[in-house]
Amino acid sequence: MTSQTPSPAAQRAEFQAFLSNMPVKLGSFVAADLPRSITVGEGEEKEFRKDFSPASLPWVEAYTLAKLPAPAAVAAPENQPFSEGVIRYVGETLLRTVGGTWDTDPEGGTGDGMPFIRPDSPAGEAAGQPISLISLLMTAAQQRRGDVFVTALAGALSEFGEEGAPFRSSTGIDLSAGGEKPTQVEQDHLDAFLSGVEPAIAAWIQEQGGGMEVWQYGREALDRLAADLRERYDSAGDMDDPDEQAYLAGAVRYAGEVIRRAGLGTWRFGAEASAEDPHAGQPYVRFAGTDGAEGFDVVPRQELRRTLDDASALVDAYDRATAARPAV
Repeated sequence: MTSQTPSPAAQRAEFQAFLSNMPVKLGSFVAADLPRSITVGEGEEKEFRKDFSPASLPWVEAYTLAKLPAPAAVAAPENQPFSEGVIRYVGETLLRTVGGTWDTDPEGGTGDGMPFIRPDSPAGEAAGQPISLISLLMTAAQQRRGDVFVTALAGALSEFGEEGAPFRSSTGIDLSAGGEKPTQVEQDHLDAFLSGVEPAIAAWIQEQGGGMEVWQYGREALDRLAADLRERYDSAGDMDDPDEQAYLAGAVRYAGEVIRRAGLGTWRFGAEASAEDPHAGQPYVRFAGTDGAEGFDVVPRQELRRTLDDASALVDAYDRATAARPAV
């Protein structure tokens, strides 16, 4: 953290990036940072609960306390990715139960400069008392009771009274765009894939040279990638060369992530698609339909191949994703 307070415009941009990155960041946190199982009692293995249910909050808080031994550890540079993951998880879990939306306060008065949630209340959508996730995390790390997260949820639910109930469960981010949730087979592939998206992109960018100044997450960079592909390959068949797979794996993740961020799509994996299906064995990005329009998928590897015949294939996919971007 710097001593300089970002401008309201910069804070709003950071907030949009926070929302845009939610599927990858939160998916990676659940897959890579939270354990699959824990040992209890006399060596009994139990599946770690991380399904965004209210019952998962004590599990996540207990594990958080084990990782963060004191409040000062929350902001320690080496722990910041984990702390942000906890904030994302707890916020999304609360929203799925009580409804509401993510928000930010450019003045820093609410949320302590971090994204926070505005839960629903009987007064209306997002009309409840704002909940600062960083404050919850700091309180949990200080009090070390193990029930801070679930108590915050109970407080938001209590607004509806004994016989009342939230009128929706919602969030600004749909982690399963397109309606159906991944099967367990697909989820297993996604768990492995999502945790490696950002490291793979960083390594790929370093290999290409120019850094993030050249390879920004935008339309212009996709034009650059298209030019590189057309110079590197004479035909789509050249992409099947085993020596090209490392380069293409990075390009698939980079192009897919640029396009996904443009439309707030969701990474999926064609783990069970038939062999003739372009999705088969491939990561792809799903975009939910908005305003009555049908949803659609973008398979990055297919778009890379199409680029050799159509130089605008990648930017066309980017433009389509941008047009489908839901309001947040």
